[in-house]
Amino acid sequence: MLLDLYHQHFWISTNDMHKQEIRGELKEQFQKAKYEIMDALRTVDSLKQLPDIVDVLTSLRFKTETDRLERLRQVIDDLGKGVNPRFLAAAKKADQRNMDLMTASGDDYWERRSKLDPFALSRAAKERLSRVDAFDEYEVPEETE
Repeated sequence: MLLDLYHQHFWISTNDMHKQEIRGELKEQFQKAKYEIMDALRTVDSLKQLPDIVDVLTSLRFKTETDRLERLRQVIDDLGKGVNPRFLAAAKKADQRNMDLMTASGDDYWERRSKLDPFALSRAAKERLSRVDAFDEYEVPEETE
């Protein structure tokens, strides 16, 4: 559940980083996942990372959502050390490769991501949207009587 939340929160963090409005759908997904995780945590009081998980899910101490995302990654890594260290290493490596691609070639990153992620737009979709936006700017308002 935390990994799913991490991947969902990436979009919130990205929008926050670019000072873009965070869509209500993303906020709803975060809240739903947060409450599901909190509900599950009530049954595992002995979990060492429980306070850290509650903090990253509910605290308003994070100045940016990127800070929250980084802390969430740390909590997931800490949990993974005791559960499956090989998976953790593989996930870190894949995340780093994705970040390297994003840094080196943002267009390639988003093109590839759009094939798997329903929230990512391909270059062609972005171009279509920009043409629609440009058309809307020149639209003449209807006359009212």
